[in-house]
Amino acid sequence: MNSKKEFEKLTTPEKFEAVRFLKVFIVRHGLTEYKERESVKKFGKWNPGIHDITPEGEDELRDTALRIIQEINPKTDIVVFLSSPRARAQSSMRILDDEFRQRGIEIYQESPVLVEMLRSGGDMSPVTGDNNEIKFQDQPQNDYWDIEEEGEEQPQGKRFKKFLSYFASINQTLLAEKIKKTSSRLNGKIPVFVAITHGEVTHAGASPAPVYKKSFLGEVFPDKKRLKLPRGRSMKLVFDLENPGNFSVTIPPETSLSGSSETKNLHFNSKNGSVENIY
Repeated sequence: MNSKKEFEKLTTPEKFEAVRFLKVFIVRHGLTEYKERESVKKFGKWNPGIHDITPEGEDELRDTALRIIQEINPKTDIVVFLSSPRARAQSSMRILDDEFRQRGIEIYQESPVLVEMLRSGGDMSPVTGDNNEIKFQDQPQNDYWDIEEEGEEQPQGKRFKKFLSYFASINQTLLAEKIKKTSSRLNGKIPVFVAITHGEVTHAGASPAPVYKKSFLGEVFPDKKRLKLPRGRSMKLVFDLENPGNFSVTIPPETSLSGSSETKNLHFNSKNGSVENIY
């Protein structure tokens, strides 16, 4: 599957005037034993079939699924899963998928779409190639990457903001006929995106300062001394289809030291990729 083309298909249809907002839930993968690292060291491949989530991690993901379900209308909405290619992300997605289905939430037939922009690691970390074989991208000569360190993400933010740019460019007039078409696999429902990613975008703050300030949340919350989305938890992004580029970010109570949820209203500047406060 060409993940980029499949992803673009989902976000560039025609017209839907009744929808004002589009929801995207960003879930950090559940607590894991990182068995997939052993697979890479032994076979040189990511094994997406490895179930690497601990019982505690599974419980947290199921609780997160119940929170997300409260934001979904089964009569009008359909869940579209987007996932990092890492095994721990795909394992987390399957747990969420099971919880949604048990409660009557419809899932888009082609889920999950694997999206490299959601993967872990810095911009020079390995990516998943054909047959899940490891490929290196812009790998320097000084052994920047070590399999033992993979999973301890180096937040950059650039990849995730590229991911956000697809949603920021959707206009209300660009979403309708795909939903209305009888041949659409959305079955006449509004897509609610659930994207499984890593700590790369879900950390911010001063410790360690130079790393997390480069993350997406580091840019959104530059004043936070420490902000960390726990494994298995989600933050909510809501895109305003009437005002392309405008969106809100809501972090859950577990994320910050204050112990309360917090929402920021932002604008994605498609010209330079920056995220700006609008009020």
